[in-house]
Amino acid sequence: MVMSPELCGAAIITAVYVLLMCMRFVWIDCVHYQKVADMYEKDDQQRGRRPPPVPPGSLGLPYVGDTITYLIAVQNSDLRSYFDKKVESYGDIFKVSLFGRTTVFLDLIDGTDFLFRNEGQGELSLLPSHWSRSIRALMESSSLPFTEGPIHKVLKNHWQRNFFDVSAVSRRVQTIEELAVKHIREHWPGQSVEMASVLAHDAISLYTFDVVCELCLGVKDPALVQKLRLDIQVYAEGFYCLPLRFPGSGFYRACEAKKRLTRMLELVIVQRRHELLEGRAPPTHDFLCVLLSQRDETGLSSTDQEIAAQMLLMLFAGQKPTADTLTHMIELVAAHPNAYAKLLQEHAEIASVKKEAELLSKDDLCSMRYSWRVLQETLRLFPVSANLFREAATAFQYKGFTINKGWKVAASAARVRSEPEMFRDADSFDPSRFEDTDGGAPPYSHFPFGGGLRMCPGDELAKQVIFVFFHHLLKNAQWRPVEAEHKVAPSYTCVPSPSPAGSLFI
Repeated sequence: MVMSPELCGAAIITAVYVLLMCMRFVWIDCVHYQKVADMYEKDDQQRGRRPPPVPPGSLGLPYVGDTITYLIAVQNSDLRSYFDKKVESYGDIFKVSLFGRTTVFLDLIDGTDFLFRNEGQGELSLLPSHWSRSIRALMESSSLPFTEGPIHKVLKNHWQRNFFDVSAVSRRVQTIEELAVKHIREHWPGQSVEMASVLAHDAISLYTFDVVCELCLGVKDPALVQKLRLDIQVYAEGFYCLPLRFPGSGFYRACEAKKRLTRMLELVIVQRRHELLEGRAPPTHDFLCVLLSQRDETGLSSTDQEIAAQMLLMLFAGQKPTADTLTHMIELVAAHPNAYAKLLQEHAEIASVKKEAELLSKDDLCSMRYSWRVLQETLRLFPVSANLFREAATAFQYKGFTINKGWKVAASAARVRSEPEMFRDADSFDPSRFEDTDGGAPPYSHFPFGGGLRMCPGDELAKQVIFVFFHHLLKNAQWRPVEAEHKVAPSYTCVPSPSPAGSLFI
C-alpha cells in the first residue's frame, strides 16, 4: 500500500509531536527527580545520614601509592617540597597512600592539637598509636608504645617517678659525666692534636650506647656491650624493611638479632632479679631494677619476656635519637661561629668556678641556657620524628571532612618547622628565636619530644646526656667540619628521619 503525500506528512508531524511530548515528560521527570534528590540530600545532611566528603588527594597505584616519592623526599631531606606540592594541589588537609595505607595529613596547628588531645584514652581513644607491620612484628605488644589507656598511664608514671624525672636523672649525672669524660679522652683528639679527624656520629654512638647500657641495664662488661651494640643495629634496621622473612632479607636478619638480644637480656634479668632478692641492688639502681620492682594491681610483677621487650625499646630509643641529635648539634655549631663562641663562653664560665676534676652539679646544668636554645633549634631543624602517626579507631569528622575508620592520621613536625608563618627565617639556624618562652611561634608548632599522653618519658635524661657531653667536648677539643671532598656520602637508616651516620668528619 502506497501512502499519499498528505498522509505521509501527517505521520511525520505526529511522530515529531509524540517525540517532543516524550522528551518533555522525560525532562519533567528529570527535574522532579533532581528536586526530590536535592530534598532528600538536604534532609540527609540535616539528619546526619550522609557524612561530609573525605579529604582531597590522590592515592596513586594500589599499595605503592605515594610511598616512593615520600621516601625520596626523606632521603634527600626535602620533605618541605613534598608537603608544599601537596598543599598547593589539595589544601592544608589532604590524603595520600603511604606504605599501603590511606594517610590523612592534618593542618599544622589545629591538627597537631587535635591529635594530641584525642590519643591514648584506652577504649575511648579516637586516635590510638599506629605502627608499621615490621615494627609490630619486631616489638612485643607489652612494650610501652603498644599499650593504651590505664595500662600505658600506670607504666609511664612508674617509669617517670623512679627513673626519668628531674630528681632521678640528677642522681645519675655523675655516671653520665664519667662516661662522657672517658669517651672524649679515648675517641676524640685533644686541642694539642692537629689535623686529626673523627667520624662524629660513630664516636658519639659509642658514648650514648654505653650510657644506655650502664644506666638502664647496669652492664659495664665491654664484651657484652659490644655484642648488644652490634645486634641492636641490625635489629633497628629491620624496623623499616618490608616484613618479608626469608634468609638474607633485612627483616629476617632483624628477627634473628631480636632472638639473640632477648637471650642476652634474659640472662641479665635473671641475675639482677637475684641481686634484688638478696638486697645487693636497690629498687632504683637502674632502669632494669625499676621494671623488676614494679607490681600490678594484683601484686604480680612482669615476666622476664615482658621486661626484655621493654629493655629492647630502651636500647634503641635511648641511644640512636640522642646520638643523631648530638651529631647534628655539633655540625650546626661548627658551621656557625657566633653560636660556637657563645657556647664556649657559657661553658667556660661554668668551668671557671669548678675545682679540678669536680663534677657538674644540677645547678650547673640548669645554667646552660644558651645550650638549651641551641638544642631546641637543632631539634626544630632535625626533628627526631619527622611525622607522628596515629590510626582512626572509628570514622570521625574534622573541619568539614570525613576521616574513615582504619585510616592513618598524621601531624608533621618536618612540615611545621619550615613554615615562615611559624618561624622567622625558618630555614636558618638561629637559637635566639627560643629566647622567648614560645620561641616566637604558636603552641603546637614545636614538639621535639612529642606531646600529649605519649610524650617521650626520657626527654630530661636525653637533655642531660647531651649537655654533659657537650660541656666536656667544648673544654677539651676544638672542631670544624673536614673539607667536603674528604666527607663520605650521607646515609639515612633505621627511622624515617635523616640519620647523620657517615656524614660528618670533624
